Amino acid sequence: MPLYLVIIASPLILLPFFLVFGFLFISLFRFEEDHNYHYLLPIAGAGILVIILAALTQIGFQILVSASIILALAVCGSIFTIIRLGAYELVVIVRKLLMPLLLFIISYMILMSPFIIQNQVGVSGYNIGNDSVVHTILADDISNNGLIISKPFITSFASNFSNDFSDILVDNSSSQVTSTMLFLGYPIGFHIVLGMVSAIVGQLSFFLFNSVAAIFVSLGVFVFFFLARYLKIRSWLIPIMSLSITLTYLTVGYYLQ
Repeated sequence: MPLYLVIIASPLILLPFFLVFGFLFISLFRFEEDHNYHYLLPIAGAGILVIILAALTQIGFQILVSASIILALAVCGSIFTIIRLGAYELVVIVRKLLMPLLLFIISYMILMSPFIIQNQVGVSGYNIGNDSVVHTILADDISNNGLIISKPFITSFASNFSNDFSDILVDNSSSQVTSTMLFLGYPIGFHIVLGMVSAIVGQLSFFLFNSVAAIFVSLGVFVFFFLARYLKIRSWLIPIMSLSITLTYLTVGYYLQ
């Protein structure tokens, strides 16, 4: 798949889900407009998407079946939201979200710029050859095989466990890696979403890992935008501060990885 399609695919798939489920959330739990909670709408939508997808995966649905169910829920949620809120209120909220949405896109493109410049899905220093490999193994294996936990494997390996996963990665299959991580309670919300995007696009998770990660981290823009409005910072400073703080978080988060 061409790189530009990889970069475009993730936000085109995930952002509509974030917004639809976020609108559904605020239509169910009406908030006072003066409190600016609408800026957190995409955050709530992302959380709802993760919860639903994790529940469907736990039940045992294949990842593409889960994606189809989520799409159906999104369509039903959109209809309910339009009826519940009305066209006028929807337009008002959308207008409020235009600036943070623009900042979200800018943040995402800045993070993805090294991949665009070098025209490849992996760039040295961006998690290539370390944790990203484990994350993509988890995403692909969960989307292909579901949540399978093998306790006997854990028992045989536990005596040599030394607070890292190097022995697992060298000596055992990807399914054993996934089984072990799940048994140890590793959080998999991000990996299930990554697996869904990969299945829809038809690519291995490795090729979409950085773009999906960039989307989740760029959601910080909405949090900082909300806080800036809550603190009544001057309007012309809000976009600059929101983007600057988010990009700082991106840098720290990636290099601490």
